[in-house]
Order: sequence, then C-alpha cells, then structure tokens
Amino acid sequence: MSGFIRPLHKDCTTNGTLTASDCANYPYVITASDFPSIRLVLVRSSYDSVNAGTSDRNIGRIGYILSTTGASSDSDYGYIRLVSEYSQSASPACGITQVPQTVSLGTQAVSTIAGGNASWSPFIVTYECSTTNSPVSSLRIGFEPQNQSNLLNTDYRYLEPDSSAGSANGVGVVYRRNGESTSRYWVQNSGCSGISTDTQNNSNCSMARSQTQDQGWYTVNPDGSGASATTGYTEYTENFEARIEQLPSVSASDITAGTVSATVNVLVNQP
Repeated sequence: MSGFIRPLHKDCTTNGTLTASDCANYPYVITASDFPSIRLVLVRSSYDSVNAGTSDRNIGRIGYILSTTGASSDSDYGYIRLVSEYSQSASPACGITQVPQTVSLGTQAVSTIAGGNASWSPFIVTYECSTTNSPVSSLRIGFEPQNQSNLLNTDYRYLEPDSSAGSANGVGVVYRRNGESTSRYWVQNSGCSGISTDTQNNSNCSMARSQTQDQGWYTVNPDGSGASATTGYTEYTENFEARIEQLPSVSASDITAGTVSATVNVLVNQP
C-alpha cells in the first residue's frame, strides 16, 4: 500500500457490539463502516482450523499509529473481529508439489564453456491446480535466487555462483524451458517472505503481482498432466534445463576452474 487510512476509533462501551470483558482488553473499536471500502482477501492467524467457524471470531490483528501527527513509528495492536461466525471456503488454487533438491550441472571443461558448448542438465517441476475452475491458464512460474546479489545486474539471465573456497570465476548459471533457444530471466525480487515448505506456506509475494517477464515471471506451459495424489486437483509437469555459461562481460582467459553452486526457489504465482 502506498498510504494509510486513519479512521476515528470509538469507545468500546458505547459501540454496543462487544462484551464488558472484551472492552476491558480492547477498549477502542473501529467498525467496517468507518472505512470507505474493505476487501477481505485472506485471513490467517492462530485461530485457523478446519471447523466451520471460530469460537471467539478473533481472526487477525491490526496496528495503528499512536501519534496524532503520524510521525511516530510506534503502534499498538488490537484484534479484528467478525460480528458473526464465518465459514471457510476454498478458492481455485495451484501450488508446487515437487522440484529436484539438486540439479547436477556436470563437469565441464573451461574451453567447452568458453565455446558455449556446455551441456544442458534437465530437471522437472511438478505443480497441481484444483480441478474445478482450474486457474492453471493464468498461472506463472519463476525461479528466484536465494542470493539475489549474485544476479548479473547488466543481464538477469546470469546467476553468478555462490562465493566459496575453490569456486569458479567468470561463469554464471543460466536456465530455460526445455526446447527454448534462449535463456530466461531469473526472478529479481518477488518480495516473497521466507521459503515455503510442506508445513509452512510463505506465499505472500508482495511485489509479484505487477511484475512481468522482465522480472522473471513466465506463463506456465505444461508438458503433461494427470491425476494428482491430492483429491480434487490435477497434477502438471513442466521440463526445464540449466547449464554453466561464460559471463558476457569477461573473456575466455578470465574463466578459472572450480566449483559452481547456487540455490534458487521455484515459485508459482497467480497474478
């Protein structure tokens, strides 16, 4: 958001929607009618459950500036509460289900890399989308380096290897979709918070919505599809490949032999 709205708060006891106990804990109330518009996109909190409703309807937390001038960075917090119970409903969604933990780029001679003839190493990305009203046609995929400072800022197709003892110089890692003739851009900065795992979903990519291929996002183009192990979902596979190339800013004599390694996150995004 580029700014904030400062609605007027009301005294809890005069609002009439909360109990005396609630008012003791949360003495100020800001109602939905105090805002010009509200759009509830997603709610996640410690109150998440598989039940149809929550016992206390506290579903999130909101912060507000204490200073009347807005100059203070201090803030206080209160819970967002729905006046009535709510039911959870699932929207059509997609997610990555399998990527290789390691892709071996093989052993390549310096002369082979300098000649642009290093071999490509294939790897497969598997993702699934809900079968009903599947949003796969609007899905985008991208690969974001964990160390974004290693991206070559003059050409985002090249990811320099992580610095370590014995690492090679003058080379970078590139990738493309299998069958393409040119390399793709790496995702420069999606704004994603953290790394998603099987038990933790850090999918809030704050900057991704407005980004394009220039920032590393590409429309998915599945090579195959079939039934997913998850009921109600269809599984899709897409083939990619990566290799080592000479950086465009160096000469062949600048390449030094050594190890090449880099860690990237595979992201899917529904803009």
